[in-house]
Amino acid sequence: IIDNVGSVQNKGIELEIGGDPLIGKVRWNTGLNISRNRNKVLDLGTVDRIGYRTTKGGYSVNDPFMFLIKGESFGQIYGYGYEGTWKEGEAKEAALYGQLPGDRKFTDLNKDGVINRSDLKVIGQAFPDFIFGWNNRLSYKNFELNLLIQGTKGNDIFNMGRIRMENPGEGTSTALLNRWTPANQNTDVPAFIDARTRELANLKSQILIGGDQRISRWVEDGSYLRLKNINLSYNLPKSITDRMHINTVRAFVSATNLITITKYSGYDPEVSSYNANDAQIGVDFSNYPQSKIFNAGLNITF
Repeated sequence: IIDNVGSVQNKGIELEIGGDPLIGKVRWNTGLNISRNRNKVLDLGTVDRIGYRTTKGGYSVNDPFMFLIKGESFGQIYGYGYEGTWKEGEAKEAALYGQLPGDRKFTDLNKDGVINRSDLKVIGQAFPDFIFGWNNRLSYKNFELNLLIQGTKGNDIFNMGRIRMENPGEGTSTALLNRWTPANQNTDVPAFIDARTRELANLKSQILIGGDQRISRWVEDGSYLRLKNINLSYNLPKSITDRMHINTVRAFVSATNLITITKYSGYDPEVSSYNANDAQIGVDFSNYPQSKIFNAGLNITF
């Protein structure tokens, strides 16, 4: 029987400031808002945690990587700390984990010489530190310019698209061109090491997570700044419209999603999970990006 047994606490603050910095021939009306929210899971009924894993269209993380945990917040991403690749100068230390130079290097959280589920930790937070929007309207004579800038700061995105694209066996990403080689050791892209090479090394792997993809390598900063909307319009002078027996004539050009500034490597930093589950916010399945849209028009009012 499905029942509503959970309880979540939300606390936040929203600030807004606006005004008219310029009044005269050139008029400028502006408004800025910033909001911040923090939440905590207070109750999950008879359990202390609920884990979420996901599979879609060839993308898969078969073990839970996002959890609802009593006493903690929504949006925490769990996995293994990824420290790049082992260098040749670290061959002895790598061998303790059954690894070779060029293999993936993980954080041994409890320093027991084994990488297993005891080394899971928080590797990202999908909810931003704050979100913001800045709206501006500038006018001069019969011209008017409207701008909306928006963005987020401090949120992480689990980029599942990279898991498939950077798979050494079948991936097609150009990132694989930067894979580890003896001449290119300062990289986080593992080397292509075949089974025969591992057999000859006679090492027993202490990396007990297999093909587990819950690693911080796929977690990226999702902060962004976006020019969401821009609109330039011109109103025909009233002296002309009166002679034409027309109330108003307004010509305009506009653009949506014109410019985005972000460090995120995916198609679009403005992502959410495919199943609209808030517990899995910030998961990118290579969602189709928001399009740039350009419009031009003429409004005539009789």
